[in-house]
Amino acid sequence: MTTLKQSTLIADIKAGKQAVLNDIYKTYRSEFLNWLKNSYNCAENDALDIFQDSIIVVYNNVKSGKLTRLTSSFKTYLFAVGRRIFLNKNQKNKLKTNSLEEYPNIDVAVPSANELNERQTAMFELLQKMREPCKSIIYLFYYKNFALESIATKLKYRSDKVVKVQKSRCMKSFKQVLAKSYGK
Repeated sequence: MTTLKQSTLIADIKAGKQAVLNDIYKTYRSEFLNWLKNSYNCAENDALDIFQDSIIVVYNNVKSGKLTRLTSSFKTYLFAVGRRIFLNKNQKNKLKTNSLEEYPNIDVAVPSANELNERQTAMFELLQKMREPCKSIIYLFYYKNFALESIATKLKYRSDKVVKVQKSRCMKSFKQVLAKSYGK
């Protein structure tokens, strides 16, 4: 959307111009869905619901007078609303993460051949060359999709923040192992 159009956007929504909402929907829909799916590993249907909810929230904020002017771009505001909705839904429903309580005896065992494609199998073999705790952290986070909080509990870390820092270090080591095995 052009700068001129952005400056009149709120006024047009407040005036009830349906064409403006249609333009917003068409302009940002695919980018929003791709962003949510790629950034937050959100399912397509959930991403679409969140986009539609975000449009409704923005509309209601304008109509109620909560939003009278933008200090950022409209896109930034819309995406921030969508991010907040996603995080709230994720918090309430615990979407996209498993609980370690469901798997009390976690072992970093080789998954069956039908579970992984060729690339994943190669990556898993490299993971087996890593030392603990990196092997377990990477496996639990990337292969089993466990939340950092659950990993912290299982591996007896003080907090999920400690696991996050350790995971970052582990990924650096993993990339070094990958570079040694396959070159840059």
